[in-house]
Amino acid sequence: MTSSVRIAVCIRNDGYEASLETGKFYRVVADPGAEERGHLGIVDERGEPSDYPADRFFLLQDNSASFPFPRLPSAESGQHDAKGVDLSQIRANMRLTPTGRARQADRARRAALRAQDLGGK
Repeated sequence: MTSSVRIAVCIRNDGYEASLETGKFYRVVADPGAEERGHLGIVDERGEPSDYPADRFFLLQDNSASFPFPRLPSAESGQHDAKGVDLSQIRANMRLTPTGRARQADRARRAALRAQDLGGK
């Protein structure tokens, strides 16, 4: 018997900056108490499971037929989550290879530096 692994990406970390990184992938663990409060059990930066509000995450994999958060954004959702956050950039980033992500980050860094140079003149 294989166990399903649920993965989520953090889309908001306000209030949890020390524990969560926006854009980082986290393993979701079963936590019935957290689910009753509208939270997810997440293995955070410390490597320990903790519960966080479900609206902070975009669920990438859900192999559970009875997932208790019908409004939590997932790969099957539309282009926006329940709060209207555009998820297309997250999906586009997920399609990139690690090398592609590094190249994209480098282009963005260079563009920001150019804009900074132009703004200072």
